[in-house]
Amino acid sequence: MLIRDAERLHDRLWQVADSSMQTPGDSIDDAIFSSAVMEMIKANDERVQHTMFNRISPIIWLTLLAMSFLSMIIMGYQAGLTGKRSFLATWTLAITFAAVLTLVTDLDRPQMRLFKMNQSLMAELQNRINSEAPPRVEPAPN
Repeated sequence: MLIRDAERLHDRLWQVADSSMQTPGDSIDDAIFSSAVMEMIKANDERVQHTMFNRISPIIWLTLLAMSFLSMIIMGYQAGLTGKRSFLATWTLAITFAAVLTLVTDLDRPQMRLFKMNQSLMAELQNRINSEAPPRVEPAPN
């Protein structure tokens, strides 16, 4: 939903930039505006790419799960051979594997809540966009 809204906003901004390039006038300012719009679209595309598509490979997930499973089996087998079980070692191993898998899952999924990305720059940009007064632009020296 938000990605589609951003794309619509980019399209509208690009239409404004394109129309300003078509009309006669100060082409330097129009070129700067068009360049800024292109950089904003590129930055957003990179952000979406990193958030949505740069994920941990399924083979790594399978390896992590297989290592956890095999470690638990070996621990049980060892306990069976010796005839006694160390509750401290068993619980430590189980909690450690659970914590590692939880952290990897959280890092892989942007909607998880253990790690939060710093969104202050995006919030500041949103505040600037939503402000009543447009930003003051100083005229270029001649």
